[in-house]
Amino acid sequence: MLLFLFCDIIVFKTWLIFVRKRVNPDSVNPDKTLLIVRVDAIGDYILFRNYLSVIKNSHEFKGYRITLCGNENWKDIAENLDGFIDSFIWISRKKFQYCYKYRISILRYINGLNFSITINPAFSRDFFISDSLVFGTGSIDRIGFNGDLVNISGILKVISDKFYTRLIQPDKTVKFEFYRNYEFFEKLLGEKPGLTGPEIDSSRLKSGLIDSRDYAVIFPGSSSIKKTWNYRNFIVIANYLREKYKVDIVLCGDGHDRLFADKIEKEVINSVNLCGKTTLVELISVLSKSRILISNDTSAVHIAAALKTPVVYILNGILYGRFGPYPDIMKLPVKSVYPDFIENFRGDLSFLYKKFRKKTGLDINDVNAGSVIKAVDILMLKKGF
Repeated sequence: MLLFLFCDIIVFKTWLIFVRKRVNPDSVNPDKTLLIVRVDAIGDYILFRNYLSVIKNSHEFKGYRITLCGNENWKDIAENLDGFIDSFIWISRKKFQYCYKYRISILRYINGLNFSITINPAFSRDFFISDSLVFGTGSIDRIGFNGDLVNISGILKVISDKFYTRLIQPDKTVKFEFYRNYEFFEKLLGEKPGLTGPEIDSSRLKSGLIDSRDYAVIFPGSSSIKKTWNYRNFIVIANYLREKYKVDIVLCGDGHDRLFADKIEKEVINSVNLCGKTTLVELISVLSKSRILISNDTSAVHIAAALKTPVVYILNGILYGRFGPYPDIMKLPVKSVYPDFIENFRGDLSFLYKKFRKKTGLDINDVNAGSVIKAVDILMLKKGF
């Protein structure tokens, strides 16, 4: 880490001397231009994307040409479903962090566009990607969130805080990520965003991937093995759904999830395996028609919640309070199921947030199939199935 940091500092020095233009007010493009840097994961984007309309229609940025610098992983969603952005800049997080040639080319390009204002709304900023992008713009106004240390060390945050001309100070209370975004834009814009929860307009989606009218979706994979419920448990749930509710089973995920999906498919009659076979927009379409989603901690949960599709959300407790459980005030059909330790302290949000803010020693497989079945029954009963 120290060696990588040293190399990165050398790159920044090179950037300062040879590449980055220090823009001054007299040379800024007279057009009103705003760059939004949002390069985190798909789920983060789902909990953020509805604020794009708020920014576009705000008094503060009315008439601005808005460019979104985003993670190429959710390009499909933004370009097909989000109509409030004038242009996009897509980056590969991995290449930007580890390939200096790629990073310099992106920074040179962004710097040359002379954005008058750059904002980074992420609460958990990261030094080597989002903060570096903000630094590289050379904008006169660079606004960010004075957030936490989940993705950045204290030393690096002290350094990158200076990349910004203004940092929004967050409340000290624990907030679900959608409401943390609400806080940022309320303080930035000086007006209430007026949003109550994530939403995806399913009327713009095409259908046709699934022939069955009655099906349930299972997401057996996750970004980490620590967040992955044993596939045998999913087999139990899948067969329960088939037997009690007479629904077909559709398995979804990316190509890396096929290992689990293939094993489930062999044990569940007439199941459909779509792992690695859908675009993000096609996945959204599949989830929009599903009776219910059973999933590990994945972006699919947030997509389904935004579609108002019932979700049973299986978690190990990491980042408790930020991405799960979904707040009751949202009134969304999402049931979050945790290991017993967390279930016993569900009423103490502050305690659980502090304990599991960065890591968890809990085993997700301590969640038993019976708890998930109970959540399934509650949601299916509410839906009148």
